[in-house]
Amino acid sequence: MLRALLSLFGCAKPPAALKEQNYKPEADDTKPEQQTVFELAYSLLKAKTEALLANDQALLSQEYNSLQDCDVLETVEVAEHTNNAGKNRYVNVLPFDYNRVKISGEDGHDYINASLVQSGPNEAPSWCYIAAQGPLASTVDDFWRMVFENNCSTLIMLTRTVENNHIKCADYFNQRPGECNDAVLGPVLTEL
Repeated sequence: MLRALLSLFGCAKPPAALKEQNYKPEADDTKPEQQTVFELAYSLLKAKTEALLANDQALLSQEYNSLQDCDVLETVEVAEHTNNAGKNRYVNVLPFDYNRVKISGEDGHDYINASLVQSGPNEAPSWCYIAAQGPLASTVDDFWRMVFENNCSTLIMLTRTVENNHIKCADYFNQRPGECNDAVLGPVLTEL
């Protein structure tokens, strides 16, 4: 699984120190072919997360540290372009040119810090998602354009807007739980 993840992120080879782990989803009464893609992805993610967090997060630390030794073969020229540098929250977290999400806009103005991530060719069921940075205040409109243009039905926010007194993400949803804010997003309901 780690090998597949590393290849998705453009790493040339997995570090020799890591051995591929066999993570098994939680057993349940549902046959795999009856599970939705979400249920299957959730069970795999849960199993992987539990394994990574076991033993005082030893495997998580090992995998994180090994990524520092990963040779990246892909380019990030579009993300580093002068017109786009201000749209990146961090200078070292950039989408690769080959799988970056393009939004509508004039030539040279189609950039957003987001990547299309797809399942491997032999994985069933096939899936894809968009991994995006937490929007900056200046990229919130671009973020929502990306969501609507790609018909994203579910957004999962993996950060808080503020962590340790540092802004990590603009308040792109601008509402309280269960409140519908038609003026900002159209008929979109967010659940927090």
